Amino acid sequence: MKEQSKSDQEVEERLIEFDDRVIAHPILDSVSKSLRAAVQRPAGSTIIANVGPTGAGKTTLIKRLYRDRLSVSAALMKADPGHIPVILVEAVCPDNGIFHWGDFYVRFLEAALEPMVEKKSLDLSNREIRERRKKAGTFAELRRAVEHCIRHRGTRVVIIDEAQHLTKVPNARRLQDQLDTIKSLASLSGVLFVMVGTYELLTLLNQNGQLARRTRRIHFPRYNLNRPRERQAFRNILGMFESRLPLLGEGVLVPRLEYMYQGSLGCIGMLKDWLRRALSHAFEAGRRSLVFDDLEATVLEHDSLLEILQEIREGEARIALAAGQCEELRMQLGLGQSNDSHSAKVPASQTVPKRAVGERRPVRDPVGGAA
Repeated sequence: MKEQSKSDQEVEERLIEFDDRVIAHPILDSVSKSLRAAVQRPAGSTIIANVGPTGAGKTTLIKRLYRDRLSVSAALMKADPGHIPVILVEAVCPDNGIFHWGDFYVRFLEAALEPMVEKKSLDLSNREIRERRKKAGTFAELRRAVEHCIRHRGTRVVIIDEAQHLTKVPNARRLQDQLDTIKSLASLSGVLFVMVGTYELLTLLNQNGQLARRTRRIHFPRYNLNRPRERQAFRNILGMFESRLPLLGEGVLVPRLEYMYQGSLGCIGMLKDWLRRALSHAFEAGRRSLVFDDLEATVLEHDSLLEILQEIREGEARIALAAGQCEELRMQLGLGQSNDSHSAKVPASQTVPKRAVGERRPVRDPVGGAA
């Protein structure tokens, strides 16, 4: 009996280890490289927006960026224990449907390990707070505390996770105010904001020209099984998960490539969450191996998957539309249709215009000396 209990404990420890383990894959590595380069060389940008589908692995991405920034500033942090080069804070979804800046400021100060946070806000009763929330500038003290904290701590990068919750506002005017607030914070404190969220975050971007000029967008896509290279990459990811499962599961995932894709929609974060549920199902059933029944019992319902897929496809369509607006831009500028809109896909040797019959090649004639 004791031996069985010890075995159960070992399995539970392996399940926890599986939760913490990060599976590197091509899309994660590519987006991570782009994001790291954008942070190191912002080139005038004050806001970097990383958008992608739910469950793609954005949380893993920002944790990697967070560790990277800490590593880069390790020497400065050792010399000055009060130095915090990067701050990671979550924009919490509001209970009443309207994003609450006061709550965000408090969470920011807590993430920065700022002492006596409760003293930086107004010492009011709940009723008085509700009354003053209706007035402008209620949380001006907290905002100034955030600005002072950023400057005092020497912070260079602020990462906002679940940034799509900033769009929870009652009207379009307030929506523009949201990004104006971020821009103002970035300008006054000299910090780079990295906003990470779902495709809902696209609604917040490009609210006006001044903000668009200082905003850079990086897309975190899902895997597309119709593309051969991504299909093979997804197969490889399943193989890596198989080899790292805390329970026996060889031959359970890879042979069911399309079924696993269907249940995860090509999002690695969704895939891992599903595997966590399946592993717990197997463990609770008293088995030490993962079987197909565990996967089938814990996959999301079809209506839920369809709802998520619809949101993903709408976001992907907006990304594709933005990427395909080069011709519209040229027409608005009066430049006419581009002659080299597809030159990036065509070798340079094929883009040289043909010469008329008898027309010689362009060559440099010799100069000086006898003709």
